[in-house]
Amino acid sequence: MISRELIEKIVFEVLTKMNVAESAENFLHSKPNLMVVKGDKEIDISSLKQLESKWNVLFTSASDPKEAVHAVLFLNADQDLLVKGALGIADTSQSSLLAKYLLKGSEVTLIPDTLLENAILADDQITKNAYAAQLLEYKERLQTYGVKIESLTNFLESAGQNLKQPEQALSFEGKLLSQKEVQASTEQDIKISAKTIVTPLARDTARDLGKTISVID
Repeated sequence: MISRELIEKIVFEVLTKMNVAESAENFLHSKPNLMVVKGDKEIDISSLKQLESKWNVLFTSASDPKEAVHAVLFLNADQDLLVKGALGIADTSQSSLLAKYLLKGSEVTLIPDTLLENAILADDQITKNAYAAQLLEYKERLQTYGVKIESLTNFLESAGQNLKQPEQALSFEGKLLSQKEVQASTEQDIKISAKTIVTPLARDTARDLGKTISVID
């Protein structure tokens, strides 16, 4: 008759090998998707790495949008996109994409190109210039729609800060909770993921030791 301990050992080794193949996929899905619509300039490597540390970055063209995204980032947004977005005009690929995600209620951020940034984000904005003042009005109108307009530096600093964090931290993050892990745990309440497999022997051991096993979504 095969003992429970031997069954646990076999299952643990199988899951460990499976975890190697799945680790990359699980890592991607653990982060929210950010669709990046590139402008004329490419994003530098340093900024890209900062984005990828907090997001699963999906680059796309305005004519090939991705659907399953948590937020949308327009890089190097020009005056044309700012004005048309504020007025609800969707006659170009980018303005059409902007309108689409605003209607969906998605989180949208515009990173102005250098010329536009100097006009609407500079600390010393010259509002006495009627033309510049009009651009600021378009900026403010877009912001009332929920659009964030900021520099790439500010976006990188704040990216991911408002993402929902789990209310409780897991005390065990493995794929298999066995008798050995229960005995070694210093927690009275062992918090595990809904995907974690708990062996019968682990449950018996937890009960004998007066410990509880809680599943955290």
